[in-house]
Amino acid sequence: MLSRCSLAVCVATIFVATSCQQQPPSPKQQRTNTPHPNKKAAAARTPALDEDQIAELQALGYADAPTEPDDPTKKGVTLNSKRASPGYNLITDRRGCRASVLDNAGTEVHAWQGDDCAEWAHAVLLRNRDLLVSGVNRRGGILTRTLNRPRYLTRLTWDGHPVFRVNLPAHHLPTEMPDGRLIALTTQQRMAPGYDHEAMLLDDRLAVLTSRGTVLKFISLFDLLHENSLKIPLKPIAPSNKGHAKGIDLFHINTVNPLGRPELVGTSELFQPSNVLITLRHQDLIAVVDIDAEKVIWAWGQDDLRGPHDAQPLANGHFLMLDNGLGRGWSRAIEMDPATGKIVWEYAATPKESLYTHSYGTVNRTDNGNTIITDSDSGRALEVTPQGQLAWEFFNPNYYADKKRGPINSVRRYTADELSPWLNLKTPPPPRMRNERRKPSKH
Repeated sequence: MLSRCSLAVCVATIFVATSCQQQPPSPKQQRTNTPHPNKKAAAARTPALDEDQIAELQALGYADAPTEPDDPTKKGVTLNSKRASPGYNLITDRRGCRASVLDNAGTEVHAWQGDDCAEWAHAVLLRNRDLLVSGVNRRGGILTRTLNRPRYLTRLTWDGHPVFRVNLPAHHLPTEMPDGRLIALTTQQRMAPGYDHEAMLLDDRLAVLTSRGTVLKFISLFDLLHENSLKIPLKPIAPSNKGHAKGIDLFHINTVNPLGRPELVGTSELFQPSNVLITLRHQDLIAVVDIDAEKVIWAWGQDDLRGPHDAQPLANGHFLMLDNGLGRGWSRAIEMDPATGKIVWEYAATPKESLYTHSYGTVNRTDNGNTIITDSDSGRALEVTPQGQLAWEFFNPNYYADKKRGPINSVRRYTADELSPWLNLKTPPPPRMRNERRKPSKH
């Protein structure tokens, strides 16, 4: 069994990045920070955790992850250098049920505030600058994953008016397809004949919705991956005994990103309008799924990743993601070429163990080729150059009744051109909720 002492060695901080329309690092710049380790070197750095222990660590989920000691003097933007990519930052404060647009100096220029809300798991801007949010109600609604908390998916206009709010067991990052359909990540309990005849499976599903929130269909990941033409093996995961959601969290999908980018469509079978890139934390896997054909057509990562988050396409046809390093002791942001299966760039901290996260995290590439990293559990975001230089840093200034800094689930950088037409509307940010500093419910 994995003790809490050994868990503490395996859990700490998150690393993420931001991706816009940019050119990738040049060949000269690639691998200038931390060379991709060969398997022998990686094994030498990996703590002595066997596969059974890692499976138990995965079964603990997010709530058991401790955070690093906090420095309360660090609030807001603590570094804004000339190396930073100009623009605006969409930041989701999970406990505050708030999404804010900040300039690089840390000034809030726009915001959305949730009501009757326990948390906003993630918020993303759509092409028309509506906000799509997966959230948790304070009471009522559809039950889901950990402790059966009621969840929903909502779409808000730029001014905060609701377009729809649907009770749905949504979690992590939703997305918008090129044709306007929406995809939310959901979970359903089910039996899994052929995998485990006794334990309940927490089966992740892709919920495909219209732009107005009508559910069109659900796509089961177990049905996609249990028997697949790619012969992808499913790694064993220990049953979770947390709360009322007992069962096997086999996949723990955390991201879905469309692959129908106009500049890439047709360049390979991966980049088609109906294809999406998904990230499966508990299978150490990223995969491409055709949501119309309901078929997995490509997968990678089980020999290279540990608990990954937020794989997404870049303009050069590569994939950027966060490799959390679950059970390894350090996290890294990596860029890989799906045509070759090779890692072409990565960023890890110095020392490596100073950046390690058990949970959450997102990655993006900025317009000038930098990478923005969301250190979610510690409420921190930072921007690094292709050479690994720190260019920008932000700390969530909000603390809560448990004396902990509020976590940041995601940070996305937008250029001025991408947001100026909406920011010029001069809509004032909404006031914060009176109860936002409440002590969050334990889960």
